[in-house]
Amino acid sequence: MRAKSVHVYYLTFSYTYRGRALTLPYAIEAESRERAEERGREVFAKRQMPECEITAVKVELLYV
Repeated sequence: MRAKSVHVYYLTFSYTYRGRALTLPYAIEAESRERAEERGREVFAKRQMPECEITAVKVELLYV
């Protein structure tokens, strides 16, 4: 039985808030790049105001 490998990804969220363009960096552990973005969006949604709109997400592998 092989254990799943977990990596650390660095996400940079670009978003707008009340007409202003902002960015938010975030590091997260995940099994894949896709899962990192999915989990990052979930966390972002819980922490930000409802009027925030994500315009882009940059996902980079930080640590294997």
